Amino acid sequence: MQMREVKMVVLFILLVICATGIAQTPAGLEDFQECILLGGGFKPANIAIVRLGKNVVVQPISVSISANQADCKSRFGRFYILYDNGELVVVNGKSGEMESKVQTKIASPFGMEILSETEVIVSSGKDTVLRRIDSQTGEILGLAKIVIPMKELACRHMLKIENRLYVAISCGKINSKPEGTIFAVVDLNSNQLIQHQLLFWQNEKTGEKLPAINPLLPLVFDREQNRILIGAKGVRPRNTGMTLKVDLGTFSVKSDSYDLSATFNGHRAISFSQKKVLVLEHTSTPVSSTHVMQKAINDHGDLEAIDGPAILDLFEETDDLSINGDGTLAMIANSCPTGFAISGKGLNLIDVRTGKKLPKIMSDTIGFAPEFSVFLQP
Repeated sequence: MQMREVKMVVLFILLVICATGIAQTPAGLEDFQECILLGGGFKPANIAIVRLGKNVVVQPISVSISANQADCKSRFGRFYILYDNGELVVVNGKSGEMESKVQTKIASPFGMEILSETEVIVSSGKDTVLRRIDSQTGEILGLAKIVIPMKELACRHMLKIENRLYVAISCGKINSKPEGTIFAVVDLNSNQLIQHQLLFWQNEKTGEKLPAINPLLPLVFDREQNRILIGAKGVRPRNTGMTLKVDLGTFSVKSDSYDLSATFNGHRAISFSQKKVLVLEHTSTPVSSTHVMQKAINDHGDLEAIDGPAILDLFEETDDLSINGDGTLAMIANSCPTGFAISGKGLNLIDVRTGKKLPKIMSDTIGFAPEFSVFLQP
């Protein structure tokens, strides 16, 4: 190799090192070997991969997009990021390289589910047509049209289990008067609706029924109880939100007192290995705030309180709660849009085994204030 070529290789290596931030791992995080995608910002949109281990390694990724993130998920060792302008970005978790960036041409996309390494299905948030998209080309591969004889319906988040797609659908005028939630099942082999039900929380003593309003949160699969948890955020003050537990065998909704709260607790991350659930609660004093609580799962699959204060208090409203593959580490990003953040902007981490808050990875290390975070999944 000639001297000039050697110099070019060295220069390339130096550029890669400079573009990647490396910081010493804070005490308490050494046990966790995780790959995480963080994103935030609007003009431009920022994303970066953070690797936990001996060091915290931050790898920025240039996407050249001026839009907000609509949804982000991981599977097959990749991150799939959907933006509200219709663009879809796929990032390889191992290399940190952007594999593709395509325009889906979907107006106002809301949710996304990954069907295969190269196919996703997207809800528009304005209708009940689900579009199957080639993640490498943006081509529409097929449509699943959910036809239900009701007005003002819009699909929200989805969850794929085997060959079925479970969909939360909002009923009523989305921005002014939402009225309820439909839980629908689509056969992915035929793209046909096979079952749907209007959901209610029911007081088992009095028989009183309450509608589930604004199902805006990701669906959570409780595989040990074979049920899906649907978080409905409600409309304050007439409805503060609830969690609905739908049995996938009978399609019945099991209701208990933990499903309702004056401080909404609709988003949960389940740790099957630790028999625990992390719950988000929201308050509005002194500003809209998010609190992370922990509860235990008993032998019947019900929740039991764990004594003690909230694990984490954030003075902003966020539902960005996620948990790693073995159920030992949870995280939630905060960007502090109000400017009132006692602990600063960054990535909050929780040791689920102990129920304790871990050292925070600050925005100065990340390079921007993160608004969403996703663990890499196989």
